Amino acid sequence: MPILDTSEVELPSSTGLSDDVAAIVDAAGDYEAGDAEAAVELAEAASAVDGVELEQIGEKLVAETDTGEVVIEGDGSISLHADGMPDIGVQVLGDAEDAQVVDGALVQNEIAPSTDVVTRATEDGVQMVAILGDEDAPNEIEFAMELPGSARLVEQLDGSIAILADTEVETIAPAEAERVLAQIVSVLGLEYDGLAELTPEQEERIVEIPSPEITTVIQSQQIGLIDIPWAVDADGDSVDTHYEITDDGILQVVDFDKDTAFPVTVDPWWSWLVASAQRMFALSNPIGISNYSFAVKLGAWVAAITLATKGKCRYERDWPLQVCWGGKLAMLDGYGGGTTYGTTYYASKDPLTFSGMKSSNGKPTQKYKDLLQHEWVHTLQWKSLGLGMAGAYLVSEGIGRGLLTGGKAGCGNIFEIMAGLKKGGYTNC
Repeated sequence: MPILDTSEVELPSSTGLSDDVAAIVDAAGDYEAGDAEAAVELAEAASAVDGVELEQIGEKLVAETDTGEVVIEGDGSISLHADGMPDIGVQVLGDAEDAQVVDGALVQNEIAPSTDVVTRATEDGVQMVAILGDEDAPNEIEFAMELPGSARLVEQLDGSIAILADTEVETIAPAEAERVLAQIVSVLGLEYDGLAELTPEQEERIVEIPSPEITTVIQSQQIGLIDIPWAVDADGDSVDTHYEITDDGILQVVDFDKDTAFPVTVDPWWSWLVASAQRMFALSNPIGISNYSFAVKLGAWVAAITLATKGKCRYERDWPLQVCWGGKLAMLDGYGGGTTYGTTYYASKDPLTFSGMKSSNGKPTQKYKDLLQHEWVHTLQWKSLGLGMAGAYLVSEGIGRGLLTGGKAGCGNIFEIMAGLKKGGYTNC
């Protein structure tokens, strides 16, 4: 987020069934019921997601990841923790004959007839791989869940299950946004380029503009995901499987038959959408109204000048901020990567035209969504610091370049670090 002439809140990692059929077949051939090491090898061979090693701490198993913490209690119940969010709990229902830790994974043997479960922490959550040893295994696996507050499970068209929660979000009443915009323009005029110093009279008139009225709305946010279910047999062939939502959690149904080669490996994978959840709770935190007001006014002015000088703007709802480009404010774009001013992200050209921001079918990519998340964090910084944001950013950039990163732009700037360096395009840090 460059300010004038200076230079520049995860989605889950990809998951699913491994495409290494040979490894799956080999591991399935070595599997025997009750062999914990063989169970872990089969789970790892069948899954495309990497595990994070669990460590024994007292009577618990714990894994620390970049996005939070996975804790497994002695009874096998699992809690997912992340800063700024409530916990989510999950447990496979059954009574295991034996439980042991192998290669950083928990193996519960015979939790149901001919069924072992391998639990692995992942960077974004937890994976519970059920291994159905033979035709005596049940074709249904039940998971009990503990969800926070108003959270609920919603089945998606692709077979995954979204975890949604309602939250109160403070926002500006639409009429108030229009009023503030009009009053800002009446003070500064459409010819103001953002570089000239304001006169004392302009400063006084801007300060006197009444703060926008804030209204509270209820928004439903996705805070977690139970990924698309999969199951694979001992020959490496996929087996039909699906989820059913129950009163207490979910049921995974596996449609094996007389032609199915056992063992069958089955995977439900849970993750917190940590970035989304942290956004949800950050939006509910109180912010000083004077600084909030300044951020809104600054963002409104940038949008007003852009639109009045033949530029364009759009409102991005997923990460709520105005995105504007073109018009006469190109000098505010720093080195071409865009800059956030108050509640508006401005670039000299449409950020969707930046490299890698659109897929071949014209839809925004994850890279674009990451950029929006990065700039949205900057809007929170503006709302928190108000006018002080500009000076604080420049000081932090100077310290970062001069003392910490040997001149690399953004890499040592605390404001960029908080917003996520990689998401903001700082790939050389």
